[in-house]
Amino acid sequence: MSVQQLADCRPDRRPLAAGALIAWIAVSPWVWGFAGVHPAVANHVFLVLGLGPAAVMIAALRPAAVATGGAGCGSPSARGSSATPAIASPG
Repeated sequence: MSVQQLADCRPDRRPLAAGALIAWIAVSPWVWGFAGVHPAVANHVFLVLGLGPAAVMIAALRPAAVATGGAGCGSPSARGSSATPAIASPG
């Protein structure tokens, strides 16, 4: 088995690494001893809930970008016509 074949067989570990980072952010207020500071805990909750899903989906973002770009090519605004009708001025 060649090196390239071995490289192709390995699973993508980026979502696992991102999940570990998000888990560390989630537990760090208790690990570092500032769990009693409510703004710090709220900041960590915001980071986990706001960035966690995107971090875990990191391996799927390139195919999603391609699919979104392809979907945008068929929209009315991409063909030069507006989806919203123009408002006529009075008079």
